[in-house]
Amino acid sequence: MRQLSILATMAALVAIVYFSCTPKAEDTPSEGKDGPVMREVSEMVSLMFEMEADMKMIRSGLVDDSTYSQVEVNVYKKFFTAKTSKDVKIDSVFVVKGNAFLKELHRLSNTNARDSAFTFFNNAVNACITCHENYCPGPVARIKKLRIE
Repeated sequence: MRQLSILATMAALVAIVYFSCTPKAEDTPSEGKDGPVMREVSEMVSLMFEMEADMKMIRSGLVDDSTYSQVEVNVYKKFFTAKTSKDVKIDSVFVVKGNAFLKELHRLSNTNARDSAFTFFNNAVNACITCHENYCPGPVARIKKLRIE
């Protein structure tokens, strides 16, 4: 009788462990008839990828040979009106932080002094970081890698 009780207890423990480790339907990624369904990328996310590519190009030019590609600052004013993910709302704080980035980018575009260019570039990167810390912290580590030491 005692062995039966021990066996039942062990079976119950195995069942508990098995079912607690099995993913629930809501935990698994959604799938369509052709496989996993990808999330749509917002207009803002696409713009941020463009900005990252431009900042990498500018950084490379500054670090490698003291020349850099000029960026059309007005292009980035789009992030004030770009469609965002449903979780992100453009508010007055976003506008202030966005304008800080644009100001540094404008200063960078209008300088010929290499030391000043490094400073303005890093200030622009720091503006990106402070904004992302409030709105979308995921890419902060990637953005920090843009800084010129």
